[in-house]
Amino acid sequence: MIDLLKDCLKYCPKTGEITYKVKRGHKNIGEKVGHKRDGYLFFKFSGKSYSVHRVAWLLYYGDWPEYTIDHINRDGEDNRICNLRDVPQSVNNMNKPHYKGSMYYRGVTKAR
Repeated sequence: MIDLLKDCLKYCPKTGEITYKVKRGHKNIGEKVGHKRDGYLFFKFSGKSYSVHRVAWLLYYGDWPEYTIDHINRDGEDNRICNLRDVPQSVNNMNKPHYKGSMYYRGVTKAR
């Protein structure tokens, strides 16, 4: 499947967009992939759903990410390679916003 994705899709690391390199079904050459769902972009390919950020990583580096893809600027639609990093979920969790009224500070725990 990796080879088919690489053969059919093109990734632009400067814009973060993935487009079709070949006509595939009702998809035309140059057509962008992705529809927004839960703050991220997804698309269907050969009957399977893919997240654009994971496929962007695959097309740029040649392999699937080992961990979770974190959007450094927290914008799930910004799939430029400079905004993506492959990190364990524990590191990804550190890139969450602090909520109003939250008593959470990174590295600080409540005394017992």
